[in-house]
Amino acid sequence: MPTPVVFIHGLWLHADSWKPWVELFRAAGYDPIAPGWPGDGPTVAESNAHPERIANVGIDDVVAHYATIIRGMPRNRS
Repeated sequence: MPTPVVFIHGLWLHADSWKPWVELFRAAGYDPIAPGWPGDGPTVAESNAHPERIANVGIDDVVAHYATIIRGMPRNRS
């Protein structure tokens, strides 16, 4: 099972900003993901068109969102 990697972007970026890194890590045999923030659209254009979707998202919401994603990932048992 490939080692999972989670890329988390900062404020004012979109998950797509990690795309070159996701591709690089996948080519190196990892299982990378770059999930967006809660409320982010699937594309930069969609997120820009609807900024209200993340207007009231706080740090606790973001942490809980990513914690849920990470807890749901398969674990390597080496």
